[in-house]
Amino acid sequence: MKELVIDRRLCKAKYLKVDAVPEDWENATVNGADDDPENPQMPFVVEVNGEKRWRPVVDIQAGRVTGWPDVDAHIHYKVCDNGHYELLNESGEVIANADEWKGGSYVPPILDCSPDKGSHVDYIIMSISKEGEIENWKIDFDSFHCV
Repeated sequence: MKELVIDRRLCKAKYLKVDAVPEDWENATVNGADDDPENPQMPFVVEVNGEKRWRPVVDIQAGRVTGWPDVDAHIHYKVCDNGHYELLNESGEVIANADEWKGGSYVPPILDCSPDKGSHVDYIIMSISKEGEIENWKIDFDSFHCV
């Protein structure tokens, strides 16, 4: 039996900050319409140095994207190793990250909210309601290490 060991500092994690560059914007829908890779409609898309990035912040305990607008979204982004993932405390300070490849996963398992969770190691997969709630959200800090 595998013993679960969690660094106590991770217990103070309040938010998950995502900064990812999807390879395939069109594999997402916003209010039922396929997203446009040239002009993504997904909330929290920003352009940095000519590169489109998806940068939501998730309230970990609530399983809800903070500041989410009134849209339904289904996300199936292939990201591979083009992402940066941080756990923040309540003050917004970084306490852990998942920048190092660990456990065979480029994308932390916490961002695979598919029914067969864990089988999509290169993808961010989630459905987000108009209220910002993430379907099948499960807290998983296994890929994070404290900074």
